[in-house]
Amino acid sequence: MNMDKLLFTPGPLTTSASVKEAMMQDLGSRDGMFLQVIREIRESLLQLAGVSKEMGYETVIMQGSGSFGVESVISSLPKAGKLLVLVNGAYGDRIANMAKIHQLPFETLICDENRTPDLIATEKLLSDGSFTSMVIVHCETTTGIINPIEAFGVLAKKYGVVYLVDSMSAFGAVPLNMAESNIDYLISSSNKRIEGVPGFSYQTLKKGMQELGFTEYLDQDKQGYIINTYHYPENENFDFKIFYQELNQRGYVIYPGKLSKANCFRIGNIGRIFLDQVEELVQAIAEVKLVMGF
Repeated sequence: MNMDKLLFTPGPLTTSASVKEAMMQDLGSRDGMFLQVIREIRESLLQLAGVSKEMGYETVIMQGSGSFGVESVISSLPKAGKLLVLVNGAYGDRIANMAKIHQLPFETLICDENRTPDLIATEKLLSDGSFTSMVIVHCETTTGIINPIEAFGVLAKKYGVVYLVDSMSAFGAVPLNMAESNIDYLISSSNKRIEGVPGFSYQTLKKGMQELGFTEYLDQDKQGYIINTYHYPENENFDFKIFYQELNQRGYVIYPGKLSKANCFRIGNIGRIFLDQVEELVQAIAEVKLVMGF
């Protein structure tokens, strides 16, 4: 039997045996046990977001990918309004494309992928009164940058716009409170952060990669602990496809880059991954580096 490879990716992620075991049980959609499980999941997700039914919040479970969940919310916005899409990566771009496909009036505020969206420019746009909603990506998985959703929530409340947050990779890892952040719609996925707590492996990964000569794409004050993005080494012997395949053969799956202006690859710190496995990944990267000669 082939062993599962460790997924150092933004998701789907490595899951525990207990999660796999739970998926082996069949339940009818009208069965009492099934209804109880769904009820507990919906209530637990609200608690994780710092809110409750009594406060007027509800969990809506969508059966689909993370992008499907985001699109289900974007496509539900009224066409009579105007959406402001804050973009500093590929997933913000994807939301803008969704709005375009669904023929929603929208405008984008675009900034560099290694910077958070400009609060002053955002407020200037909102102040003209034409926008009815605003959306931002919490952890922009393109780079791993964490956007300050609380600060933009203040603007959303000030100008009375509906505030949507794509917290696909951050929810369950980065503490947040929907009510205090003035978030109207929070979107996430079971394929991302719910399985395991990140952060512990980040100390280890960062140090090991630096010792191997890899440089991070983001400045330290912008770097989150969910995804790390690294520049390709400036060496003619480095080829990402070979690098990826060599690691894959050793049982480790990383992720290609998604940047528009730089050649990078990504390593995730989430899912059912422990310190010793991160140390083993760093050792495997050292071996591959030696084999490839860069």
